[in-house]
Amino acid sequence: MGLRRFFGVVICLDYFLTSAGGGRLGRGARVIERIADVLMGIAFALYILAPIIYLIDVVHLRVPVSKAFRESLWFALLFITVLFASSDLWVIEGFVSLILGLRRLADVLPGLINGSETPKDAPKCMVEYFRGDAAETLSRVYRYLLPPLYLYLFAIPLTIFIPFMILTLVNFNYLSVSSPSSPLKILISSPLEKAFEDAAKVVVETVVRTVLGVLGIVITIAFSVGSLFIRGHAEPGDVTIVGKQWPKAPSSFISDVRFFMFEQFAFAIFIIIISMAIPPIIAISFFVPLTLAITIDLVAYIMLTTTVIERT
Repeated sequence: MGLRRFFGVVICLDYFLTSAGGGRLGRGARVIERIADVLMGIAFALYILAPIIYLIDVVHLRVPVSKAFRESLWFALLFITVLFASSDLWVIEGFVSLILGLRRLADVLPGLINGSETPKDAPKCMVEYFRGDAAETLSRVYRYLLPPLYLYLFAIPLTIFIPFMILTLVNFNYLSVSSPSSPLKILISSPLEKAFEDAAKVVVETVVRTVLGVLGIVITIAFSVGSLFIRGHAEPGDVTIVGKQWPKAPSSFISDVRFFMFEQFAFAIFIIIISMAIPPIIAISFFVPLTLAITIDLVAYIMLTTTVIERT
């Protein structure tokens, strides 16, 4: 039941943000969706053509099976490439809509925080899951915003990397089969290939560690500046939101926010340290998207918090 509720809240928040952000994208969202639909149609056309061309080559044209298979394989690879390109457009559109929808969330939050009135155009699930005091509501937004951010940031490079790797591997295998190398060429190329692999590994490790270091700096700056900025808005006494008084004094709310930010900052630094100690391919696949998601989520949390404070 707890896991079901968790996914229900994540889906609710993602739907609310992407719907609001899609409205802000306007015509741009429709153009991206149309292009993605066209690419999806082309992908399925290529999927149908691959076996048809294979049968025509083998049955009617009497083409050798190996050659016919290679020709149909290219159509299958084009199908995979176009399919992933269409999926990538959908994922990018969803990520952009999610980010743009945060402005609408900032408008809705004051009504959710200890408010008896349902915010305009807010779905019932948002009112059910995110109503509460300021610190609790903001921490819930942070927790349930992190999974969709991670999934989008994980899926975008994945939908680009997979077809690229498939095309590269198949092209390499095709060339090696169609034009076998001489023993002298193999002896010469092997050291060069080994040197190239070593150089590529060094470059990848350097890039990954540089990216992680930059993300660590960005997170540190966001935490420091955000903490000081939020503290600067603290005032003594009670405040009123949507005609109702907060149960906590602003100083208590500020303390909750700052300690929550510190916990997430410490967690992000811990993830960066682990990422530098593991193989680069694992760091790129899992920990870099997670660190990016935490960075964006922490900045969004700071912006939403300051927006709530400024509107009191």
